[in-house]
Amino acid sequence: MSALERLKAARRAAQIGPCGGDSEAQLAAADAARGGGTGEQHRPPRRAAESHQDSDAYMLRFEEALRIGGAAAAKAVVTAAIGPAASSAAARPVRAARPAPPPARAARPQAPPAPPPPFPPSWRTGPADPAGRAARLSERLLLCSAARWAPNGRGGEVVVGGADHALYVVDAATAARRRTLFSKTTGHSEWVTTVAWLPDGRILSGGMDGALWLWPAAGGTGGTAARGHAGPVSRVRAAGAPGAPAAALSAGYDKAVCVWDVAGGPRAARVGTLSGAAAPLLELEVSGAAAAAGDRGGNLYAWADWGSARGAGAGAGAPPAWSYAGAHGGHVTALAWASGELGLAAGAAGAGDTPGSGGGSGGCGGVLLSGGQDGCVRAWDPRAARARVAEARPHAGARGRGAVGGIAATFDGAVATAGADGTLAVLDPRAGLAVRGAVRLPDFPYCLAAAGGLTLAGCGDGSLAVVDPSGGGGGAPRLLYALGANRAAVRAVEAAAGALVCAGDDGCVVAYSFE
Repeated sequence: MSALERLKAARRAAQIGPCGGDSEAQLAAADAARGGGTGEQHRPPRRAAESHQDSDAYMLRFEEALRIGGAAAAKAVVTAAIGPAASSAAARPVRAARPAPPPARAARPQAPPAPPPPFPPSWRTGPADPAGRAARLSERLLLCSAARWAPNGRGGEVVVGGADHALYVVDAATAARRRTLFSKTTGHSEWVTTVAWLPDGRILSGGMDGALWLWPAAGGTGGTAARGHAGPVSRVRAAGAPGAPAAALSAGYDKAVCVWDVAGGPRAARVGTLSGAAAPLLELEVSGAAAAAGDRGGNLYAWADWGSARGAGAGAGAPPAWSYAGAHGGHVTALAWASGELGLAAGAAGAGDTPGSGGGSGGCGGVLLSGGQDGCVRAWDPRAARARVAEARPHAGARGRGAVGGIAATFDGAVATAGADGTLAVLDPRAGLAVRGAVRLPDFPYCLAAAGGLTLAGCGDGSLAVVDPSGGGGGAPRLLYALGANRAAVRAVEAAAGALVCAGDDGCVVAYSFE
């Protein structure tokens, strides 16, 4: 029985009420159920993938103490958990009040995006200047990025967010800083963990402070905050069809996916919630009306129509149309919706168990690819009675397992994955995700991206590996070259036909040009 289950059992047994009663006896009973009391407490072995259960148990202890003994008892729980020095709040600077935002503007329909231009052959040999053009933005880590490319793919802007709480908008061709999205009165109070461009040029960012900030389009630096999560935000994704009102989804450690209306106005408005997760959410991907998420417990969830949650506000939320408990051992570390060109369908080789709920009747469109700490990649079709349609173990073998750090489609319909075992593998969906081949990377991969017919992997030694996933003719993958992009781990990569931008732990952004 887990710590959380023991606490719930103790609560039921003691019948703890909101006031009065035998408070000391009730607290003693709850403490005994936790393995506490006099003497040394029993502490079971800890696993990183289950640490959210400890957090849930801590919150239950806090709520019990607050209900029974008031603020003093609750403070004692906090002190016992993190120590008296850490529990005393340090003085924090007070931000000045922000002026009232201007009136909301009517949303303007967005034209459908044009197809991206083709990548030039020079990508196979290297950029015009292998050293690139570098700019130091911060003394802290740069953690996330998003790009808004020019129609010709040779310019545009890239926004990066970092551990210094700021976001920086840089020129994709020169790496020159254009804007800093942080000030004494605006911006995140913790690390920026995720960022996305909206179709109209505005920027939406999420951070460890649980806030989402909506930033204006070109030229502006004053943003507005929105609160919807009770914990850190792990992912934000722009959503909605071309021409429809702008919307966005965010996933967080509070186990919720929030649906946001970002059409026209200066502030994001939470209009719905996708619920049902059993652990903090780490991954989120959107494909049309469908959304999928993965959590720290290795569970997967899919919602057939995230728009159906509109109007629910911060209420109970819409449960998933499909879910699969224990899809991976450990965290879910990568997600991607597969296009119809991949050839994956229900009943393909490797068909597995029935889903934990939903039974194949969820109506979620498309095939979902997931990767986990177990080094496995699995394909799921929520529309089918047997949802697991294929699986591979490209990063799990006799020498151990490496978490899947990224999944990307290749130009010929294959799937590339990067793992903590230090390899980039290519899988063939037409053969049940059979491993076509693998190539050793210069170092541990932190991020993965597609660039035309090539695959890019940002590595822990600061290099960016450029891999031909087909070896030039449908064979095993081949490492073409590696760029010395950063002096520390490369955590973010953005690529277009004529430009490549990298950012990482050294606080620098490097831009490369391809002719």
